[in-house]
Amino acid sequence: MKNKFIKILLSCFFALTIGTLLVSCGNEENSNDKGNENPPIDDKESKGQEPPVEPVSSYTIRFDSDGGSDVKSISVTKNTRATAPADPKKDGKAFAGWYLNDQLFNFDTPITDNITLKAKWEGTSVSLGGIIGNSTSNNATFIYRDSYFENASNVFNKDLAMFMFGASVSNDGTDKSSTYFTDLGFEKATVYPKAKDEYQGIYYTIAEKNITDYKLIVVSVRGVGYGAEWSGNFEVGNANNHTGFTKAKEIVLNGLKNYISSINYSGNYKIALTGYSRGGAVANLLADSLLKMEDKLTANENVYAYTFNTPKGLLKENAVAYDNVFNIINEVDIISLIAPKEYGFARCGRDINIYNDKIDDLIHAYNDKLQLPTFTASDTITDERELNKFILKSLIGYTYEPEYVLTTRNDYYNNYQNTLIYVSNLFFNLPSETLNKIVVDIMGKAKADVFSVITIIASGDSLYNYIKGFLDADNIRYVESDLLNAANKVVGFIQGPGTYLLAFAIEPNRSNLIRMIDMHFAVVDYVLLSNYSN
Repeated sequence: MKNKFIKILLSCFFALTIGTLLVSCGNEENSNDKGNENPPIDDKESKGQEPPVEPVSSYTIRFDSDGGSDVKSISVTKNTRATAPADPKKDGKAFAGWYLNDQLFNFDTPITDNITLKAKWEGTSVSLGGIIGNSTSNNATFIYRDSYFENASNVFNKDLAMFMFGASVSNDGTDKSSTYFTDLGFEKATVYPKAKDEYQGIYYTIAEKNITDYKLIVVSVRGVGYGAEWSGNFEVGNANNHTGFTKAKEIVLNGLKNYISSINYSGNYKIALTGYSRGGAVANLLADSLLKMEDKLTANENVYAYTFNTPKGLLKENAVAYDNVFNIINEVDIISLIAPKEYGFARCGRDINIYNDKIDDLIHAYNDKLQLPTFTASDTITDERELNKFILKSLIGYTYEPEYVLTTRNDYYNNYQNTLIYVSNLFFNLPSETLNKIVVDIMGKAKADVFSVITIIASGDSLYNYIKGFLDADNIRYVESDLLNAANKVVGFIQGPGTYLLAFAIEPNRSNLIRMIDMHFAVVDYVLLSNYSN
């Protein structure tokens, strides 16, 4: 509306100016800034003299959106300032301003000629996926600027956090990760599948960019779309830091050392580390190693670490509160509580909680087709921020059958670790068709009649026969005794510590449980981080 008023005002001023000229010149027509194609010939011209040049009263600004939405030209009175039009739009890109001769145009500049301004675009688009039960496709545009690393590493920078988040959630172990960096101007980006989809394996990407007086190295650890390497999450171990995360960290650390030694660069480095979920835990341990190592790859103040929805992988006594390691946490996401502090685990660095109690409104504003299940309060849980704590406390608090308790780290290690690693490896190594059949069947049963699911988990034998039927139908080899032992242990857990979880299979608790799980999805974290202010 403001732009429209200014245009009308300028048009009136233009009309008055022309009217004044017409009165002063009688019936003689005025020429425009380019001259009239058929100007009248006066006496001076007939005598070979140049005709008088009428003063230019306005100029035209044309807008080249460079593939973006159309922006109409505007007319501006001579020596006045133009009003910037509404920003154009372009899929997968962020508008970076209007440029004149490769320089950002300042709209406070008085207009003295006809000009054409060209839109500059930056950034790259990343798919954020959806949430449970919603197939909506969600994308976000991420931007990189060298200036992010001009600030001290111990000062939280939301813009840098957004870039690092994009690097994290784009890393699914494919070229999607390297494309993210090259689209943003990095000279080189390489994905390292040194242990492709294997138990204890890890994918990571190393990208580099030469900046005026240093080389920037960004390490992004895979945190989405992974397969059998996820089994390492369950290898907590019975001593020292989280065993599975530590093994993955060593792979990335050695890869980073080898990379730096191979490029033979004698200048200074700045190293940025990032990861999401499992990748966040590995990046957190990697930051700890870089900051503690004696033979440093770079000075501590040149390390920038941003991790997202990060599990705990360091022993509390080993977790230093570094001021340049930021763990961006959604406190409603249960993954941020695992491995439990009750087992002695923590994260190094500083936690930044981005949860927002207006999350439902924020999600709707981002995409009106995306909706989280509604949280329903109960006498036990009145605030969704207490739900994940309640569930974890219920599991750890079970004390009845010694072979099924997981109160301490040793309890988990002795009673569950091998079983969970076996089950995870089994399912992640199944053909996708077989795994999909199992998931669709069990979800269908749960939706139609939850008690049909309870029948399946009534005993180890019933669960064993249920899974065995799918494996046999698709001719998948397995060791019967291993599968039966795993089925017995899973049923023992469900009927023991997991009894509390059964209550969440029935509405309204079921919606609360799905909502809590949805809180770990990338699109939710993107919306929360976008709206975070510290």
